[in-house]
Amino acid sequence: MKGLTTIILRNTARNPLRGLMTVLAVGVSLLAFLLVRTVNAAWTEQVAQTPNNRVIVRHKTGWGNSLPVHYVQTIRGLEGVRRVAAMHWGDLALPGDKLIDIESLAVEPKTFVEMHYELDGPAAEKQAFVEDRKGAWMSAALAREMGWHVGQQLHFKHPGLLADIVLTIDGIFQSTRRGFAQRAVYYHWEYLNELLPAEEKDRVNLISAEIRDPRDGARLARTIDTLFAGTGDPSFSQEDQALNAQLVGEAGAILDALDVVSLMILGVVMLLLSNTLAMTVRERSKEYGTMRALGFLRSHVMSCVAGEGATLGAVGGSLCLVISYPLVQAASRHLQASLTFPPLEISWTSVAITMLLGALSGALGGLPVAYRLTRSSTAEALRRIG
Repeated sequence: MKGLTTIILRNTARNPLRGLMTVLAVGVSLLAFLLVRTVNAAWTEQVAQTPNNRVIVRHKTGWGNSLPVHYVQTIRGLEGVRRVAAMHWGDLALPGDKLIDIESLAVEPKTFVEMHYELDGPAAEKQAFVEDRKGAWMSAALAREMGWHVGQQLHFKHPGLLADIVLTIDGIFQSTRRGFAQRAVYYHWEYLNELLPAEEKDRVNLISAEIRDPRDGARLARTIDTLFAGTGDPSFSQEDQALNAQLVGEAGAILDALDVVSLMILGVVMLLLSNTLAMTVRERSKEYGTMRALGFLRSHVMSCVAGEGATLGAVGGSLCLVISYPLVQAASRHLQASLTFPPLEISWTSVAITMLLGALSGALGGLPVAYRLTRSSTAEALRRIG
């Protein structure tokens, strides 16, 4: 077995230029496969991590419209509701720099902090945010990027206001939920409400209701919409998890297409390796014939060819992983900023699968070539020139 391994490794390195080009082609193809799978996994994991004990209420005519704030008290009084938090689009921007992406919401601080257990931060900082009317609670990722710290005072622009919104960072949290609040700033709704023009006061864009029994979400959503159906501001309510599943479902055809594309990519990898191995076997027919004459079995010859393909595939997989990490990080930052996309992360499972598929594709691509080689007689192989 050790002797066969040595032969395989030497054969792989005998034509460095061809080997390098094959490895590059395999690496790029596997990179496309890995990116497709990473994007698919990001969407799927985002839905899986979404809590199933919340109902999100918005205006029936669209996300940009608002609801009267007194709807919050009405929903709070419904059976099965534990907590309710009102939220308004924060629309914060840094003065003179509109390119910095900030997710901002003006919220009812106490109930918001209590409901969102996936936002992990020191209890003292949470309490400071709740008690400070001009306080801000922000994500660790955004604070690191901007160099901000607890206690720092910040000035923000708001499109509906002439004066700046001045906030003091009372706390920094780490979001444990994929794709949620990764670059967020939360501040008090009452503070924003005081600054808004009269026609925009006492209105909110979102109402989040935490329910006691997750199985009761669909019923409660229907109840809420029935309550406000005859008003001038009808609502549209959905379970939080169902809402995220719907957003993913809208891209379902794309995700299905990506699955098909990823399988086609694996086929391309096999064809690339099979073509390379066909050329090398044709050039080494006399060598393999000599091996047979010396007593090597057909299975040994097949192992040499398949092993060479597996080695090239594994090296191509390694190259793919070297390239993929910085590429995925850059793509993730761009997609999150421009499309509110969930963060992309390459899991250890994806790493193992990519390496395995690279080696397996090489081995399978080499089998047809090896089979044709072993079907010919030893004498025929020895007579062959090339």
